[in-house]
Amino acid sequence: MQEHEAEFRQRDIREERFQRLRSERREVYARVLDGVEEFIAALRDLRDTELPDDLPVSSSYEVKAAHPIAARALLSMEKQRRLDSDVILVADHEVRDNVLLLSQLLRNAFKAAVGNRGDLAPVHEQYKVVLRAMRLELVGPSQ
Repeated sequence: MQEHEAEFRQRDIREERFQRLRSERREVYARVLDGVEEFIAALRDLRDTELPDDLPVSSSYEVKAAHPIAARALLSMEKQRRLDSDVILVADHEVRDNVLLLSQLLRNAFKAAVGNRGDLAPVHEQYKVVLRAMRLELVGPSQ
């Protein structure tokens, strides 16, 4: 009898831990998606803005001081880097790998946008992959 009770308690503890992890994942994923959308908007604005040819990019401080739109995109990039750390801690490998790839594409798009060019299509495509992976992890396959 005591074995069964201990077994039930262990199962309850595992279920409770799983539910907390799921809840934390949901929260982190929502922050990641918000951050990515913010970053994409900043990149679009940066890409569509005529930046001066002599925009200093040797340090983040110089970029922030030189151009407010570039500063907004740079802050979004820094925020995304912090969110990547949260994803690494809580996500399964599928979501983690896809979010990290998306973050790399966002950084590449930032570099391109500073040069007054840049195509956001790869970012949008990877964003869709991330959304599918998050959905699959949180709610399972659709019927």
